[in-house]
Amino acid sequence: MSVRSGSGLITRCPQCSRVIQKGMCRVHGRVEGVPDLRVKSILDDGTGALTLVLNSKLTESLCGMNMETANRIAESAMSANAVEEEMKRKLVGRLLTVRGNASKNEFGVTLVAESVSMQDVPMQDEAAALLKDIRGMAYA
Repeated sequence: MSVRSGSGLITRCPQCSRVIQKGMCRVHGRVEGVPDLRVKSILDDGTGALTLVLNSKLTESLCGMNMETANRIAESAMSANAVEEEMKRKLVGRLLTVRGNASKNEFGVTLVAESVSMQDVPMQDEAAALLKDIRGMAYA
């Protein structure tokens, strides 16, 4: 899993919930945004990749941070990007189990998650087992 730009602290339109960029909603124009948390990432299982979007509730449970914590991180670093960096630190390279609704458009497949959990797999053990299998195939 990799975390994409547009993750972390965001602001949403109070009318349609779209993400606001530079104080503008694509539908409603200039609006006073509502703060929110999200993770936007690329999920790759080795056979293909898709964009994964986690809402605020799933982001909080997976990253262990709520809006209050995210605001503290952003204030202490004087940058909202610090929240995205913290999410990257916690999530990049981790194995996830995700369920949700997928849609496909010109940008590829997007999965909007309904549930997500992090798998606690000892990566060093997995890597050693994979190397053992690969070495075994070389001699077969």
